[in-house]
Amino acid sequence: MADYKFGICLWTLPAQGLTGLEKLSTLGIEGVELDLISSLTGFSLMKKNFRNYIKYILRNSNLKFPSLATNEMLLTGMTTSFDSTKGDKVKKLILDAIEAALYFDIPVIQFPSFHDGEIVDEKGFYNTCQFLDYALQNSKDTNLIISNENILNIVSNKKLIKDINNPRFKIFFDMQNYVLEKGLDNREIIFNIGTHFCQIHAKDGVDKISNRLLGDGDADFDGTVEALKEVNYEGWIILENFHDQIAFADPELDAEDMIKEDIKRLKNSFL
Repeated sequence: MADYKFGICLWTLPAQGLTGLEKLSTLGIEGVELDLISSLTGFSLMKKNFRNYIKYILRNSNLKFPSLATNEMLLTGMTTSFDSTKGDKVKKLILDAIEAALYFDIPVIQFPSFHDGEIVDEKGFYNTCQFLDYALQNSKDTNLIISNENILNIVSNKKLIKDINNPRFKIFFDMQNYVLEKGLDNREIIFNIGTHFCQIHAKDGVDKISNRLLGDGDADFDGTVEALKEVNYEGWIILENFHDQIAFADPELDAEDMIKEDIKRLKNSFL
């Protein structure tokens, strides 16, 4: 039987979820994907008080931290020139992420390519490869997985994997982004590059990011799950539904009820 584990993203929880991490296991959640830093909320794994709290959670709960996101790259992305002032900010984010991941023994770092970092031309593609290689070179004596979450088509993702050419480089797959942003078929993406996935973000919606429970949107949740099974994916499935947005679609549910329901749907589909 395939080995699946189910987690949730820190940034989808109310108030960044910091005050509620201890009770997540009661909702059927086994792990939390952390975020390195948020200039919008002040959260930072580089600050001592936040680090102490995360260490407290590790000591006093069964939660794992399977991956570390760098969502600040949505504002300062990897498509910028490598040798530039902005590029220096990206490199600092990369080095800080590596240090934090090693400090907390987090096996996967997720570097996103959306918004400011969306890859739309050859120059952006080349710059992104430079930064990803920089991350790999600066973690070369470790077992860290360096991953990229993007909305590139199959051909471009294959080129990205080929050009990076490192077994520690993986794709972090999202169940809705390809469908919503590019109208792509999840099943085709999975069948072509699914063996290069390290972890999965699970979310769903209708004409908007993450505004429906899993299976109630138009991201073909059921077909996506079946395709992942067909390529023998196993490992972490991390819930990234923004349940405060879903509340607009179903005001009878509160956040905790919706998290429980989404985790239930994930487990019923995969197990």
